[in-house]
Amino acid sequence: MSIQEGYRYYKEGDYQKAAEICEKILDTDENNPKVWNLLGICLTKLELYDLADTCYQNSLVLDPDNKAYQKNIIINEKKTGQYSHYSFESNQSPGS
Repeated sequence: MSIQEGYRYYKEGDYQKAAEICEKILDTDENNPKVWNLLGICLTKLELYDLADTCYQNSLVLDPDNKAYQKNIIINEKKTGQYSHYSFESNQSPGS
């Protein structure tokens, strides 16, 4: 199993299979922020927003300055109407 397989299934629209691959990877490598992020994206597509949020949080713990991960958590939050500090930080103007 590799993250490339997960991306392939994601690009094909098979979010469930991509998520399953991510979960298998995380069984042996739970410190991989890219896999946590991809799993979050797949879960968002599957409308499992709370689980996706946990994945995004895990990716950000491992790589807190990654703008793509921050953007993905905001996208997920917009779908649920629940917002974290990432949403507020991204909406601030420079120098705020």
